[in-house]
Amino acid sequence: MDQTPKTLTIIHHNTQGLPSHIVDLKAHHELRLADVLCLTETHLSGSSVSSVFQLEGYDMFARSRQVSYNTCVDMAKKDGGGVAVYCRSDVQAEPRRYMQDVTDLEFVSVIIEAPVKVLLWMSVPTVKMQTKLLVQPPPSQRTMTTDREGRPPEDRS
Repeated sequence: MDQTPKTLTIIHHNTQGLPSHIVDLKAHHELRLADVLCLTETHLSGSSVSSVFQLEGYDMFARSRQVSYNTCVDMAKKDGGGVAVYCRSDVQAEPRRYMQDVTDLEFVSVIIEAPVKVLLWMSVPTVKMQTKLLVQPPPSQRTMTTDREGRPPEDRS
């Protein structure tokens, strides 16, 4: 039996407004290579998402800016923001609805069980915060094959 973990391709894209770019997103062949597609600045509003924003072959998990803020009313009223994660339908993914002590933050948290176990936690930046895309496989599967420049570990200086 092969114990080698399967590759999981995760792509992040700042959509700068999903309503105005959904047609582009559906047609973009490289983005559609993703097993997991993480989008920031979706500019979606409310707590439900129209079927117009569904991608064939993917399950969507989204959160708008308006529903992300409980105590920062000014942030909830601002235009823009919002995050979404599309997981290919053959990837076993479930939303994690509650993160302890996390409030007033635009984020989506998804647990991926297959092909490899991953906790994906993504948020959009605020004035004081950088975008976070955290992917953490189980300890037995943590290997870094390349760095940001695509170099293998032995070529790093």
